[in-house]
Amino acid sequence: MIRALATGCVAAAFAWNLVANPGLGAELLWLAAWMAAAAVFAAAEARRLPGFAHRPQIRHAHPALRGALALALTSGYAVLYWWPEAVAPVLPAVDDLSWWIRGVDADRWWWYGLAYTMLVLTSGLIVFVRYRHDAYQRRRTAAVTAAQLVFAFLLPSILQGLDAEHAALHRDWKLFWPLDHSFFEPYRLDAMRSGGLLGRAYFFLGLFLFAVVAPVATYFYGKRWYCSWICGCGGLAETAGDAFRTLSSSTPRSWRWERWLIYPILAWITVATAVVVGGYLAGVDRIGPVAIYPVFTRPYAFAVGALFSGVIGVGFYPLLGNRIWCRFGCPLAAYMGLVQRFASRFKVSTEAGGCIACGACTLHCEMGIDVRAYAMKGEDVHRAACVGCGVCAEVCPRDVLRLESTPEGRIWRLHPEAKSPPSAK
Repeated sequence: MIRALATGCVAAAFAWNLVANPGLGAELLWLAAWMAAAAVFAAAEARRLPGFAHRPQIRHAHPALRGALALALTSGYAVLYWWPEAVAPVLPAVDDLSWWIRGVDADRWWWYGLAYTMLVLTSGLIVFVRYRHDAYQRRRTAAVTAAQLVFAFLLPSILQGLDAEHAALHRDWKLFWPLDHSFFEPYRLDAMRSGGLLGRAYFFLGLFLFAVVAPVATYFYGKRWYCSWICGCGGLAETAGDAFRTLSSSTPRSWRWERWLIYPILAWITVATAVVVGGYLAGVDRIGPVAIYPVFTRPYAFAVGALFSGVIGVGFYPLLGNRIWCRFGCPLAAYMGLVQRFASRFKVSTEAGGCIACGACTLHCEMGIDVRAYAMKGEDVHRAACVGCGVCAEVCPRDVLRLESTPEGRIWRLHPEAKSPPSAK
């Protein structure tokens, strides 16, 4: 009852802003009501036993209910991307806040960024309480929510207000190619060239993150350093999407689809970017009779950048789990996954003989890895898909799974004081 009342207060505060538009104070009050509602839900979490397994499982919900939720999410993203006129009526609800931070009216993308960030923050509070017994999960949740708030929303918004002339430069600081598929497009390159020292700094930062930071960090820590601790897509998946993690398929067929989709997408953006950069350096927008933008840029932006990552990637949470985009479509995940698979210290190690084949690890793996199959054979999990969320180790009743990131065996264990589990009888 209290949770329903808190949700109603949030909806009422938003409707008041939308209809009366009373000013900045009311907009801040709406955001405060949203956070207060999250605190109410977090308090309810605190009354349950810690850990995901003690929650009502959405996979047991009626398929029609999950289908209706998926329809609502996909429709919302479709409207956001391709029907901006339908979004315009809700923008005045945050106009004063946008003027306060950026000095301009809110547009649909700033509104979406605000809503996305608030959803990550409020859901992150609930997840923080859910995994309150687990230091690794607490740190990971705090890091990914802070990264979304600071680097994806606040810093770009504030810098856009302070430097309106180069507003196009100030985007999500933690986003880089190939996930940021438009990084090498002519309008972005022109903006960085005309941005002086700041523009050059953004350009070389993007190159440095891709060419140096990503492979080096993945070598030492696996791709979890980004996918589970920093990334905005991962931030939503690990907070608001946590309830959907048990819907991810772990069948061999889904693994084949994973490989058939994610690596061709990485190849697609690589070829498209090479053609776009080549045309930019040569000062042409065509290769013979072929126009570069309609053939190489626009199809990827539509099919992958919008349809796959947003409409399907989030809209299908209730049907296919919370890591659809990360698992099947993200080219950055594919790039770092190759490093993780063939040249990384990171792995999920298992204790031979300790597994009782309960299947909790496989059920809760959001990337659809059959962890149980590895644990039963005493083999380490060294898969390109693994994002190192650590929930498989968190739900293991025998504490036989560990996240390792050094050759010497430096580990994270759910219960650091625990000894090696006894062999199964």
